[in-house]
Amino acid sequence: MNSTPPAQIGKYRIERELGRGTMGVVYQAKDTTLGRTVALKTFGASAAMAAHEREAFEQRFLSEARISATLDDEHVVGVYDVGRDFESGLLFMALEFVRGETLAERIGRGPLPWRDAARVVAKVARALDLAHRNRIVHRDIKPANIMMTANGEPKIMDFGIAKAAAAQLTMAGQVFGTPAYMSPEQASGETVDGRSDVFSLGCVLYELVTGVRPFEGPNMAATITKILHEEPKAPAALVAGLPAAVNEIVARALRKNRDMRYR
Repeated sequence: MNSTPPAQIGKYRIERELGRGTMGVVYQAKDTTLGRTVALKTFGASAAMAAHEREAFEQRFLSEARISATLDDEHVVGVYDVGRDFESGLLFMALEFVRGETLAERIGRGPLPWRDAARVVAKVARALDLAHRNRIVHRDIKPANIMMTANGEPKIMDFGIAKAAAAQLTMAGQVFGTPAYMSPEQASGETVDGRSDVFSLGCVLYELVTGVRPFEGPNMAATITKILHEEPKAPAALVAGLPAAVNEIVARALRKNRDMRYR
C-alpha cells in the first residue's frame, strides 16, 4: 500500500494519516464543502478477489455504510458520507472526528476503577442495543474500536464496516474479527447475531476491570481454543474489592451458549 498520502479523496483534502490496518488507511481530512474536519476511512478490496467478488464486496460495503449512517446515538461515531473517489477508485467513509483516545490506549495505562468501567460499558451496551434493534451487528467490538472523548464519553467506531469486511475475509478463507474478543460462534464461523457483540463487550468489561484479556493464547489457534473450551478466572480472583455483581455480569456475557447470554 502506498505510504504517501494523496492530496485529496473526493471532496476531502487530506491533512495527515491517522492509522492503517487490514482494510485500508484512515486520514484526518477537511471537508472542502462544509469546512469541517473528518476522519476519512478508505477501503480497498483484496487484489486476490475475482471481479464479481470485488463488485459484491463494494455493493455490500456501500449498503451497510448507508444503513449505519441512520444510527443516531451519542455513543456511536457519526457517519457523514460514503462513496467512491473516481480518480483513485477507493471506497471511502467520512466519519465524525473524535478528539480523545481509544479505550485500548486508556487500558494501556492500567485497569479502570470498576464503577468507571461499568459506566462506560453500560453506555456502549445501550448503543449496541439500538444497533441490534435495527438488525446491525458490529462483529468487532474491542477496546480499539471504542473512542473515549475528552469528556470521558465512549463512542463506538466502525459500524457499517464490520459486515462488509467479514464477507471479504470469509471469501479469502480467513476468520474476521479480533481473536481475543470473538464469540465462540464467530470463532467457529457460524452466523452471528447481536449476542456475539454481547460476548465481545463482556471481554471488554473483563479487560477494563482486570487489565488482562479473558482469553488470550500465544497464537490465534490457541486463543480460539480458549474461547471455545475454557472459562476465564473470575475478575474478583484477579482484583481485590470487586463486587459480586461484576463477576455475575461478566460470567453471563461470556457464556459459550449464546442463548444463556443477555439478549
